[in-house]
Amino acid sequence: MTNHILPISIAIFFIGIIIWFFVLLFQAGAKRQEWLNVHCEIIAKTSDSYGVGNTFTNGKVGVGTIYIPGKITYKCDDGIIYTE
Repeated sequence: MTNHILPISIAIFFIGIIIWFFVLLFQAGAKRQEWLNVHCEIIAKTSDSYGVGNTFTNGKVGVGTIYIPGKITYKCDDGIIYTE
């Protein structure tokens, strides 16, 4: 029974690190959005777009789809234009 404690402890440790990483990532995104709301104005928005394409490789035909997420462009009081 004691032989299983170390691998379980290591797994719990790595799961904790992954959860901690995602919490930090979420907090950074929230802080950035708060800063954008205070210091910037939206100057442009694009909507999501989808596309279909085909390829010819080694005598084979391929068909694929592509998704391009919409973007928001901000002009901020620091003089920089940001797009995300």
